[in-house]
Amino acid sequence: MTNRFPTTLAAVFAMAILGAPADAQTPGALSATVSLAQRDYTKDADVEVTVTLTNGTGHVVDVAAQALETAVLLLDVRDATGRHMATVSPSVPRADVVHFAPNERRVVKVRLGVFSPPLRAGNYQVGPATSIATGSPVPFRIR
Repeated sequence: MTNRFPTTLAAVFAMAILGAPADAQTPGALSATVSLAQRDYTKDADVEVTVTLTNGTGHVVDVAAQALETAVLLLDVRDATGRHMATVSPSVPRADVVHFAPNERRVVKVRLGVFSPPLRAGNYQVGPATSIATGSPVPFRIR
């Protein structure tokens, strides 16, 4: 008989990181509007991203609280060619979730600075992680 506990536990942790609870919520059920105070920065750690998340569904959407606290889980950054920029690994997953009621809107602010090495000079775009929300990316530049 095979012990399935480690695999099941890993799946639950993965779903918590990706913003999908174990009851099979649809990833990206929220919509997001991403904004930046400016478009030109000297380093990625200076980039503060404001994300307005809205639940436009008729049911409660659960998102891992940890995903709303860090750019690693909340955002997707791509270079000018569209290549995803890898971030540092997220911290150990937590089980707490945030419940978005139907039509509920929340504003979250996070800083980038989650790349190792830091982003080089160039053009990028930042948008919501598709596991959390759908929305259009916004361009920015590191000089």
